[in-house]
Amino acid sequence: MLASEADEIVFEHLSENRSRAALRGAFWSALDTLIPTALNSLVFIVTSRFLQPQDFGLVALAFSIVSFAAGLGPTAFGEALIQQKTIRKSHLDTVFWLSFVSAALLYGVLFLASPVIAHTLGHDEIVGLLMIIGLKIFFDMMIIVPNALIGRTMSFHLAAVRTAISTSVSAVICLSLILAGFGLWALAIAQIAAPAAACVAAFWGARWLPGVRIKLGSLRELLHFELHRLLVSAQ
Repeated sequence: MLASEADEIVFEHLSENRSRAALRGAFWSALDTLIPTALNSLVFIVTSRFLQPQDFGLVALAFSIVSFAAGLGPTAFGEALIQQKTIRKSHLDTVFWLSFVSAALLYGVLFLASPVIAHTLGHDEIVGLLMIIGLKIFFDMMIIVPNALIGRTMSFHLAAVRTAISTSVSAVICLSLILAGFGLWALAIAQIAAPAAACVAAFWGARWLPGVRIKLGSLRELLHFELHRLLVSAQ
């Protein structure tokens, strides 16, 4: 069945100069690793003069819980968008809104469960940390589609720029708040500043904004494709 004019094919795989793109990708991937490492080291050196080891531990604990919750989202559809030969607007919109709704549900569960988690772990302070860092789930879900579009075109420079922007924004906010006396909350806010900045940068790099072309058929196509890919890779 042909796609309707309102749901035309908008992205196909990069078919030319893939080897050249891969070589450029090696360079940008190196920068993608180097820049965050340098900035995160600087942030750690400065913050360690103001915070206690237990502060880092509490933030790391809250971050790990949130990351686990985010891992329950439909992130596999991002890989399906990258691997599928052609994708339509309905593929992109459907995955985006599914991801957004999933983020809302996951954050809601985290919100309700945070007192129980805090009581179980014996750290009441973690409730507030989970509420703040938990917002990261929204950005992690919303970035799935633009990241997939960047990956389809092998635009490694955009990925590096996205990482540089997010890491820089996070570092500036964290250091500013630390110096202003916010303590461990500076670390917590920095954990959502980075994905928020990365999300904005990814949308800008992908040159895409979500619409409302939501089709269950498009979701089934991606699901079938991803299941087939996983079965083939497992053989």
